[in-house]
Amino acid sequence: MSYPFPFGNDVASITAIEVAEKDSIWVTSNGAGAAQFRLAGKEIASMRSWGSAMQGGLTADNVRDVVTDQDGSVWFATSVGVYRYQPWAFLDVGDIVDALPVNDLMFDRLGNLWVATAGEGVQVRSDRYRQATVYLPDGIGLPGGTIYALQQDELGRVWAATNRGIAYYESQKWRQPPALRNEALTTVGVMRADALGLWIGTAGGLLRYQFANQSIYTEPLTRGQSITAMEFDSLGQLWVAGGNGAIWRYTTDQRWQRVTRPAEPMPSDTPVAVFAPESEPPGSMLVAFRSGGVYRYQNSTWISLEKSRKIGEQRIYALLSDPATDSIWIGGETGLTRIDSYGVARFDSQDGLQLGAVRAIVRDASGGYWFGGDRGLAYYTPEQGKPWVHVAEVRGADWQEQSQGWGAHTDVPIEVAFTYGDLQTNAAKLQIFSRLLHDDEVQSWQLLPTKMFLSTFATPGRYTLEFMVRDQALNYSPVQSIDFVVTPAPVYVAVPILGKVESRVFQLLVLFGMLAVVGFGFVSFEIVQHRRRVGEAVARGFNPYISGEPVRREDMFFGRHELLQRIVSTLHNNSIMIHGERRIGKTTLLYQLANTLRQINDRDYWFAALYVDLEGTTETTFFHFLMEEIAHHVYTLDGLDTQYLAILDGLHYHAAPANFYSDREFSRDLRQIIAILEAYGAEHRPGKQLRLILLMDEMDTVSRFNHLVQQQLRRIFMREFAVSLGAVVAGIEISKDWERIESPWFNMFNEIAMQPFTRQESIQLLVEPVRGYYLYEPEALDFILQQSDGRPYRLQQYGLEAVNEMLRHKRRRITQRDALIAHQIILENSQLGVSAVTALEPESPGLIATAPNATPVG
Repeated sequence: MSYPFPFGNDVASITAIEVAEKDSIWVTSNGAGAAQFRLAGKEIASMRSWGSAMQGGLTADNVRDVVTDQDGSVWFATSVGVYRYQPWAFLDVGDIVDALPVNDLMFDRLGNLWVATAGEGVQVRSDRYRQATVYLPDGIGLPGGTIYALQQDELGRVWAATNRGIAYYESQKWRQPPALRNEALTTVGVMRADALGLWIGTAGGLLRYQFANQSIYTEPLTRGQSITAMEFDSLGQLWVAGGNGAIWRYTTDQRWQRVTRPAEPMPSDTPVAVFAPESEPPGSMLVAFRSGGVYRYQNSTWISLEKSRKIGEQRIYALLSDPATDSIWIGGETGLTRIDSYGVARFDSQDGLQLGAVRAIVRDASGGYWFGGDRGLAYYTPEQGKPWVHVAEVRGADWQEQSQGWGAHTDVPIEVAFTYGDLQTNAAKLQIFSRLLHDDEVQSWQLLPTKMFLSTFATPGRYTLEFMVRDQALNYSPVQSIDFVVTPAPVYVAVPILGKVESRVFQLLVLFGMLAVVGFGFVSFEIVQHRRRVGEAVARGFNPYISGEPVRREDMFFGRHELLQRIVSTLHNNSIMIHGERRIGKTTLLYQLANTLRQINDRDYWFAALYVDLEGTTETTFFHFLMEEIAHHVYTLDGLDTQYLAILDGLHYHAAPANFYSDREFSRDLRQIIAILEAYGAEHRPGKQLRLILLMDEMDTVSRFNHLVQQQLRRIFMREFAVSLGAVVAGIEISKDWERIESPWFNMFNEIAMQPFTRQESIQLLVEPVRGYYLYEPEALDFILQQSDGRPYRLQQYGLEAVNEMLRHKRRRITQRDALIAHQIILENSQLGVSAVTALEPESPGLIATAPNATPVG
């Protein structure tokens, strides 16, 4: 199907095409603005040019793109900015009824919209954009051009009450029965049809036209009274209102009943203006009294819908109960109103409504609404976008982090200001609702007229303020809330010099005074105790430095915390290889890593870490020794179930000789070990994944093994269960000689080289262990740092010997002389160590002195 070129300017070129809501095609151009094809199905019903700068539409001729959003708004990207058009807002429909009053609207059974105009007869619309079919008075069919009411009977005939009698439309032709040419039928106010005939409300009473014999008569109880409203309820009962305020109901068993009016301060002769039926509960009816408000009649009870909304101050012409949105539409002399269980929304020219008084309201099958009024016909589709709201400021209360609420006092006013908005509705039209929750008491939602919550709390306790925003389409924002913790208002005490002080502050002043006295005594006591502890430390020869052994205590571990954290952060999915010179701190790091992994509370993993020293391990016993260490660690787990102990007792390594325990038996046993640990973790570490971390020291031993053994070790880490297995290995110079075609065993590790301490780390290692007991003179500290060159074992040696020398003189200050004597002792011990080593006949190729100041390996 082809569409005509929408722009009169032949120079203009099309830049974008967008299909909107399946009822329009938007076309934009470079040079002529934009145009809209309005569709009826796939056919063009009409075409509207939205113009350009010259035509008074868009303020730019060049429109680069067009898109529609989820609410149906159309957005135009132009050379001078972005523009928005809202097709769901109130739109005038067709020029033919523009500014022409519309008295009634009706959808027939085929979905066609019938429009009763005041002066131009009847119009019929089969589609929103399709050109209307117009029926004008022709002297032989439709008798008059002013149409007061429309109805369709059960045979499908459409009846029109005109200023020249009543006629019906059937088989493409208007007909007027002779009985309906009566002069009294020229001022019909309302009309309804049932299976037997027409009910016609006139200024002189209620008339009944019978289809069977085409006769007409007046209901006796209404004779001489004007009929102001008439409607069928959901049970098929006809409600009729008289001009003197009377309300009758014609039941399905053809009896008239008088309906009691609401017991409200309203004159008894106030007539009903409009009836509107409601489907639930059956038989209920909405009733609008002339300048008297809107009520709901259900189960023989009247319920006012006013609630201070002042709807009834205007004259009401139309009502529509909309169960799909649980709302009610009200058309009156001042425009259009919509109410729901929370409040009222009023529509005016700011919303695009230009109808003046609204006299008719109907809802189509797609959820759109048609409105007829003094200035024509309009169509409206509510948008679906939700507004948003947040707290902008709270005055009169303070945020309390501990209680996660705002602290307030009784009888002290608080103010809560909001920030809110909506993409489609003007901010002035948005309405904020709030309610308070306290204990079991829940208030009803209240409209905030000032758009700010103002209140005082009468009693202490915890209160919750809930709030939300509604836009013009009755879309509500998600409910937000803030909490208030309300305490009694403070009591003030008169204090000399200070004047009036809050009682809590006064109590704090007294408390602080007492604390000052106690604190002074405590500080004095601590000073005395500290001097006593220092004296005792000197007397007993307290020396915290560790030389020759790895550091196992966490409080004596210094200088490697950043490296330790780096390794911990990497172990979730990786294995690590640590290498560095002798006595650089590799074994200490492994011990501290084991402690850290056992204590860490990771969100996703739990670590089972064990230290394994491989020094002296042979190739043939390697896997047996490794499994022995792993099994021993699992045996020691707290709370391990007896069934798992039985599985551990049945592992292959118990029965197989150490020399014949291969990597295959190791893999089988390790698979069972991991299964036990995963079951243990499910019970003691629920929701966390297992990581069994092997901390293997002296890995140089494995680097001298046969390549086949090394490959077997690598294969274990490649198995499917190895997702729960990791390792941190440490060595001096792990051999990377490899001549095989397979991947080498060492490439599964991330390498980390351990460096000597920085100056700051070295100072920390020397000073922190003796802090509070001994002091270093700056010269002594500088000398030790220079001699140690950042080697932690050297720092420990100098600290140990310097403190020993200081203690020999019963001092607590380490001097440069102490450091020099420590240096001499270390040199002498080093030379003795070299002599002892060279005097030995080495049985192992691992013990070789490489420097004059080398220390024994231990």
